Amino acid sequence: MVFIMACKPHLSFVIVDFRVGGAEKVLLNLVKALSPHYRIEIIALFDDGEYFDDYQKAASVTVLKSIRKLPGNIKKTVRYLMLRFWKYVPTCLVSRAYIQQSDLLVAYLEGIPTRLVSQVKGIAKVAWVHIDPVAFPYSQKYFPSFRHEVEAYQSMDQVICVSKGVQAQFASRFTSIHSTCVLHNLLDEKDIIESAAVRSFQSMNSRKQFLMIGKLMPQKGIDRCLLALCRLERKDWDLHIIGTGELQAELEHLVRQLSLADQVHFHGYQAFPWSCLKQVDCLISSSWAEGYSTVIAEARILHCPVLSTKTAGSEELVEHGVNGYLCDNSTEGLTAALKHLSHHNWTLLSHIQKGAETSVYSQHDVLEQTLHLFQQLIDKEGV
Repeated sequence: MVFIMACKPHLSFVIVDFRVGGAEKVLLNLVKALSPHYRIEIIALFDDGEYFDDYQKAASVTVLKSIRKLPGNIKKTVRYLMLRFWKYVPTCLVSRAYIQQSDLLVAYLEGIPTRLVSQVKGIAKVAWVHIDPVAFPYSQKYFPSFRHEVEAYQSMDQVICVSKGVQAQFASRFTSIHSTCVLHNLLDEKDIIESAAVRSFQSMNSRKQFLMIGKLMPQKGIDRCLLALCRLERKDWDLHIIGTGELQAELEHLVRQLSLADQVHFHGYQAFPWSCLKQVDCLISSSWAEGYSTVIAEARILHCPVLSTKTAGSEELVEHGVNGYLCDNSTEGLTAALKHLSHHNWTLLSHIQKGAETSVYSQHDVLEQTLHLFQQLIDKEGV
């Protein structure tokens, strides 16, 4: 069943910027899928990021502070000062100035977007939680106090969590908030499968090929994956890393320090990394915290085996020993898992590969659930 509305309601999403990230990519998919049903506006704190042009093509874009043309150091300083400003200024003033009347207003990220949306009155409001708020409570630094963050979520008509694990962790941190539900990330299944048909790595040797995809940032735990791989007696593997970020120079230095330069390969940012998932033997996710890992979900669509640390999101996506391998969330856990796989001559990867081929993802179901929830919220507010 598809919901068709005679007059398109106005839907606004508030985000931080357009830089490459799992949430930003998923929102772009969502905007494209929802555009036949809504007039969509993207309200961004900043206009920098690789996805800026894509969003402008997909929806109306409003920017609170333009920084994309500023030099690097100045951009970083302005960004820091503005985030500090939005943390302490009465956000109702900012909300009234920039957030126009909508039928549904969505804070698509934690932190400042949630703080701004919480101050708007007379509109159906949603907060979207993408990260485990207990394991990675980064959003608290954007509120004057924990009480302010609680009050922001209390003002929402609905809090959407990207996985059951995130919902459980949210409930344990924000005990007074009960209006939560789970909506998995919307992925463009057709685009992923079609793009994966194009080869990315020109040549592969006979060693086992591992892949990591994501921002090179502390949360992803790439350093501990490198340390774990270094501890293997057998050196019959290669690791390909796709992505850029603040830790790139540090990670490249660590690779040289561990004498892994011949086995670890940095490929930078790639707009369509899915063909890589079709070519490698296993995707590795070493994150400290994940809400609903987009890259693991993409690996499932392409039937690529996954080795992941246990997080709120990975435990919902990966069935240990069936379509992937879960390990303790530590360097020691990763080391033990890799040693176990290596000790068995990597044959367990072939078993997991067969299980991965049975994985199912339904883009249609996720879209219908989203449309149904949004319509319920709009109807409720209009009563």
